[in-house]
Amino acid sequence: VRDENEKSLILPKLRLDQSRSRVLDIGCGYGRWFEVLKGRVAHYEGCDVSEPYIELAKATFRAHREAEFRVLSADALSADSMRFAPYTLVISSALFHYLNDDQIEASLRQVLPLMVYKSQIYIRCSVSLMERRLTLKDFPSQEMGANYNAIYRTTEEYQDVFSKILKTEGFDVSSTDLLLDEKTGARAETNQRYWLLERGS
Repeated sequence: VRDENEKSLILPKLRLDQSRSRVLDIGCGYGRWFEVLKGRVAHYEGCDVSEPYIELAKATFRAHREAEFRVLSADALSADSMRFAPYTLVISSALFHYLNDDQIEASLRQVLPLMVYKSQIYIRCSVSLMERRLTLKDFPSQEMGANYNAIYRTTEEYQDVFSKILKTEGFDVSSTDLLLDEKTGARAETNQRYWLLERGS
């Protein structure tokens, strides 16, 4: 339900052109976003540090020549390692709360030279609704069946990073909101928030 809600809200906001759109999905997992982008974009490139996820994505979408999946860290992006740059859309969904502060900044700085001027960035991550960030280390998760490590930053912390790195390069927030309600798992301390940033609109 969370996945469907997110995609139904965000997809209409994306400036997609089947003949020209080039997408970079950082932390693509098993290709969750390509499921709805296939047939809507010219090229899609997904990267993730998880080799099992990438192998699953390759197997699932092997018939789609417009898509490529590779094992690559979010802070190791470069023109030499990417196939379909420059991109019109960059996606990072459910990744940043697993990264350290310096990794987030490195990823954003590295992706900027890989984008066309008129472009969009979509970011979704778990956030703290408290006045400070919440850090979970080796937290047992029944849902994941493993210990969980994550940094729930405040909305303000993320916005400060976006202002410092993306706004100075011409990107402005065109849309942002919390995604979860009581039915989809909103908690008093945490939620999911998305940002859609645009340049040259």
